[in-house]
Amino acid sequence: MKSLWSSDERFLRIKKSNSTISSKAAKLILLIIVSLIVVVFIVGDVGLINLLSAKRRIEKLEKKIADLKAENEALNKKIAKLKSDPFEVEKVARERYGYIRPGDKVYRFITLPNDGNQSSKGSTP
Repeated sequence: MKSLWSSDERFLRIKKSNSTISSKAAKLILLIIVSLIVVVFIVGDVGLINLLSAKRRIEKLEKKIADLKAENEALNKKIAKLKSDPFEVEKVARERYGYIRPGDKVYRFITLPNDGNQSSKGSTP
């Protein structure tokens, strides 16, 4: 048995394939591969479009969170006021629930619905 490193090259033969690709075909294949990669990065599940829409959703949710925190703060102030200020409790009872004190007079205003047959101001019948 002869060594691989001997002068005899029968063990070191490399077979060459006879198939060759033209430069136009190679460029076309490369263009297709690059196009597919670009499409995946733009439109794929983790693509640029989904990334931008996720950022927009995050911004909207952060704004909604800030609005809800502000509303929560206002409601907490209102609760604290109702717990400590009897005038505020009376105001809510009168405005929201229609409570009155003994001796108060209540006036009710009745508004009539607009009649569709009447002409508008400034026009003559």
